[in-house]
Amino acid sequence: MKHAAAVVALLMAAISPVFAAEPAEVEILWEALAPGGGPPTIPAVRGDLVYLAATVRDAEGEPLSGVELSVSSKNGNRLAGPNPVSQEGGYAEFQLSASQPGLDSITVTAGQASDEIRLDVGEPEGLKALTEGELAGIKGVTDWPMLMRTSVEYDADYKLSATVDPAVKKLVGKTVRLAGFMMPLGMSEKQERFILAANPPTCFFHLPGGPTTVAAIEMKKGIDLTWEPMVVEGRLKTKTQTDDGVIYRLRDARVVEP
Repeated sequence: MKHAAAVVALLMAAISPVFAAEPAEVEILWEALAPGGGPPTIPAVRGDLVYLAATVRDAEGEPLSGVELSVSSKNGNRLAGPNPVSQEGGYAEFQLSASQPGLDSITVTAGQASDEIRLDVGEPEGLKALTEGELAGIKGVTDWPMLMRTSVEYDADYKLSATVDPAVKKLVGKTVRLAGFMMPLGMSEKQERFILAANPPTCFFHLPGGPTTVAAIEMKKGIDLTWEPMVVEGRLKTKTQTDDGVIYRLRDARVVEP
C-alpha cells in the first residue's frame, strides 16, 4: 500500500504542473473604438484587414507562451495567415480579412477557454459614413468605395494577392486625385514617401482599414507632415503581389487644393 501511495503521489506531482499550465482565460484585444453594451462590436468595411490580439493566462493568472489559438467566424470572415501562437507575456497578434458583410461573431479559443467579440462588416459605400465629417464634400477625387472593389487574398505568410477591379484597371497609368489622411513613414519634417489612408490612422504600426483603403504616395518633393485631410494627385500604379499590404501607389505626386 505504501508503495502504491508513493507511486500515486509521484504521478500527481508529475501531472499537476501540466494542469496548472492549461489555458484558463483568453482575452481578445482590439485597436478600434468599440461601442459599449454586451460583447464589444468592432466596425469594419468589407475589404478591411482587422488587427486583433489576444492574451492567454492559466488558472493562476500567469501568462502562457507557446499556446496555439483557434479563431472562428460565424459568417466566414477568414483569418489572414496561420493560427496565432502566444508569445512572451501570453500575447498573440492576428489579422482578420473582413470579407463577409453583416454582424459577425468572432471566437478565439485556447484549450477550454475562449473569448468573443462581434464584427460589424459594412459594404464599401458605408465608408462615406465613417469619414463623412472630414472628407465629405471634396470634389474631383477618385471614390474610395470604387477602389475597394478590388478583391484580396492572403497566404500563410500574410503575403497579399489582389485581383484589381475592371473599373480601377481603367485608371492605372492615369493621373488621379485621392483624398485622405497622411500616415508618415518616417520622423523627418519633410515627407517624400507616406501612406494616404481613407480613414485617420490610429496606430503607427498598422495600416488603418484594409489594403484597398490606402495608397503609397511618392512625392515629387517633400511636404510638411500634417494630420489634416488632404488631396494628392499622381499617376496611379497597382501592385497585385505584395507583402507590405499596399496595392495602390501614386507616383510623381503633389498636393493639390480640393
